Amino acid sequence: MLVTGLYLLGYARATSNIYAFWFSAAALIVLALLGVSSRLLALKLHFTIVSWNARTLNARQETEHAIGLSPSPGIPLFRMHFVIRGKLDCGNKVKLKIKSEASADRDGLCLVPMYFPLCGILHAEGRLYLRDVLGFVRIPLQPFIYKEVYVKPPMFPVPEALRVDVTSSPEPSRKQQQSDEEKYYMREYVPGDRMKDVNWKASFRVYEMITRISPISPEPSKLLRLELRPYSSQGETPLTLMHLNFSKSWLISFIAAIQSKHPQYRFHVRAGALEAMIEDSKDLDKLAQSLADVHFQSESQSDKRNDEVFIFTTAFDQGLAGYLGLRSLAKTHLFKTAGPVSGAKDIRRVRLFHLAAGLAIPPLGGLPGFIRSVIQRKIPVSPGRANGFYMEEKLKLVIL
Repeated sequence: MLVTGLYLLGYARATSNIYAFWFSAAALIVLALLGVSSRLLALKLHFTIVSWNARTLNARQETEHAIGLSPSPGIPLFRMHFVIRGKLDCGNKVKLKIKSEASADRDGLCLVPMYFPLCGILHAEGRLYLRDVLGFVRIPLQPFIYKEVYVKPPMFPVPEALRVDVTSSPEPSRKQQQSDEEKYYMREYVPGDRMKDVNWKASFRVYEMITRISPISPEPSKLLRLELRPYSSQGETPLTLMHLNFSKSWLISFIAAIQSKHPQYRFHVRAGALEAMIEDSKDLDKLAQSLADVHFQSESQSDKRNDEVFIFTTAFDQGLAGYLGLRSLAKTHLFKTAGPVSGAKDIRRVRLFHLAAGLAIPPLGGLPGFIRSVIQRKIPVSPGRANGFYMEEKLKLVIL
């Protein structure tokens, strides 16, 4: 509008056109009034209290950041806007640019829509702006506010649909009478040991957790061992990251499905260098937050334990066959993602970016190399089968 007004002013002076002069004068006067009034309002609203409670969010879901403004602004012809932008660390070397904004309502509530295609850690910055309804004036009111937000892998909408079979657990529930002649031996505490088996007197004496082990445990605990294999032979691409994110969701959905029906079960989870013990829903929520920071890594030393394990991996896990070969004597259940098969009806479509009214998407121009690598060769088939039950999920990546 400023350029148009100046052009009309120059045109009116060159041609002595009175109509062009009045149009240019009106445009420049309106802009001047908006500029002066917005500056005065900015001085008045400089001390607006911004309440931004950055909570953990879920990936692959339409989410919103709730921003509260106090006092509630009620200004004719002007709106308070809050802008959030930042970078989502969804891989070792992969970052997605995120930007979205929304205006505040009469109650001072500003709901900023967001969509995250992958889980990770969002390093966000937010700022409050004053804008007129025509979009001519935009004035920052306060300095940037910096937040770190965890974007967790989401659970499946219907966890009960998972085919979960824990009837073959190696540790059934039973109680036996303990005799006075039963002999015990001591060893260091290992994650998964029952707290009732800890010898507290010996632990306080040596300043280290000591577990008392019996040849016949009076009440064996119901412990399931789960392992997420974040290993890829194809590096970090949108396709491999999507498969890994889906495996993370599969893992936490599996735990939630068992906890809902068998609350007495505990879980020892290993995801690369991460190890965690899950006993209740709070531990599961912490695990989902920790998985947001688990990315592809080099395979470490294999687990030498030969007990039953549930493995969650992707179609790009090249070392899976060798790992299953080392555990040939132990019962192993396998959950693995796979590429789409032509003609199959049970293919899950996962969107990389989301287009909807009011939702921001990561700019495609910001990461051209990342976007171009979506087009992949045929997904390699990981050889090897588990000697327990086997589940495979066929995934197809779509851009929008």
